[in-house]
Amino acid sequence: MGKKNNKTGLFPSNYVKQIDRTQDTVFRLQMCLVFCPNVLMFLAFVLWGVSEGSLFESVSCCALYFLRPLLLLWTAPYINEFTDNMKTWVQYDSYETEYMVFSAVFYSVLFKSALDKSLNYTGFEGVMIIVFFVIVILFNLIYIIYLLLRLNGKASERMITIFSVLAGISFDILPSLQFILIFFSFGSIKGGFIIVAVLPVFTTVTRYNWNAVCGQQMGCSPALMRSVWLTLMMLINAVLVYFYITALENEKDRVGWVCVIVFLQTLWTLVNFTASFTWDLPSVTAVYVFGSVGVVLLNSVALMTELILKTVNGEGATGDMRIIVFSSELLFTLILIILMVFEPWITPCLQSCTKTMQSCRAAAAGSQNQESQNAGADSATGSNQNQSQSESESESESENQNQSQNQNQNQNQNQNPAEAHETIPLVNTQHQENSRSDGTEEAQPDSVVSQS
Repeated sequence: MGKKNNKTGLFPSNYVKQIDRTQDTVFRLQMCLVFCPNVLMFLAFVLWGVSEGSLFESVSCCALYFLRPLLLLWTAPYINEFTDNMKTWVQYDSYETEYMVFSAVFYSVLFKSALDKSLNYTGFEGVMIIVFFVIVILFNLIYIIYLLLRLNGKASERMITIFSVLAGISFDILPSLQFILIFFSFGSIKGGFIIVAVLPVFTTVTRYNWNAVCGQQMGCSPALMRSVWLTLMMLINAVLVYFYITALENEKDRVGWVCVIVFLQTLWTLVNFTASFTWDLPSVTAVYVFGSVGVVLLNSVALMTELILKTVNGEGATGDMRIIVFSSELLFTLILIILMVFEPWITPCLQSCTKTMQSCRAAAAGSQNQESQNAGADSATGSNQNQSQSESESESESENQNQSQNQNQNQNQNQNPAEAHETIPLVNTQHQENSRSDGTEEAQPDSVVSQS
């Protein structure tokens, strides 16, 4: 996983370590999402094969779920988190590895099926069938060794070059050999040699580097090149599938075999496109989620339903799990091919949609900030209004208190003149009594004097 170095020293080391731990945790969770469901489905189909005894069905489904993580890692949005040889191998060799390994498993199952049928191939025909199977397995092993050497990265350049040439030859020959083996394995020899003679003519057209031949030398536009290639591949695959169905018309489980063969042919088309064009796979999260979660969920529900129906009724709904498993995987592979073929037009649309979403998010964030600021301003004005109301209330209360005090003083003043009026007569009476007492005292000596 890629690490972000703190070269500028702008962030504390503890903060950078915490970010790295978080990224490692997220990366491990993504790996669990890729591997754990597929491993569980692999084990489920192993138990399915043991309990039901369907060898070809269980081996094909187990091989698919064992190899599915390779294609999922190739489509994952976090592919840039890988480093060095692992990143290069996942980007350019993982889907080829799935195709080659699954082809080897498929041819092995096909060979076992041919042996079980005990076809009456004697002499030259019997020898040729064995030789064809050995050549196919050998070519697959050569291609797998080449992919492992690229993953290791420690082999010499000469060895990698030799195996690269052999792998290219293997990839060019395998479709024709596959076609021959299917016809011979299921006993459909009529017209087989004519078909074998015509088929390489069609498959040879698909082996050109279209960018170099049509783009640089002929000056064709990308839209024209990709349209012609897509039309040609659809025609070739339709012809091949028709002859496959013809070869399997006497088989009871022909629908399951056809689903496996069509999926393998679609995977070959995907690998062929990467060898014919300068390509890029748009990172679409919805497609990745569909492949990693949706397909597994669909197949797990189908397997559970099949087990329940076989337990209750003694017969399943489909009778062959390869129909559902490889049909869903075929849909996922077709979506990837469409993304790659129309990548020059899909990528600008995705970029414009991303910019639009970012602008909408920025506008929404700005509106939220504005609303929060308005709410803060409203709360501030509300607090100011509350403060002014409290101040006005306090002022009114103080005024009321002052008015009450003034009223009390006025009442006191109104009461004091009455008391003054009451005290004045008392003073006057006291003054009169004093004056009277003084008058008598002055009169008594006079009387005494007069008496004397």
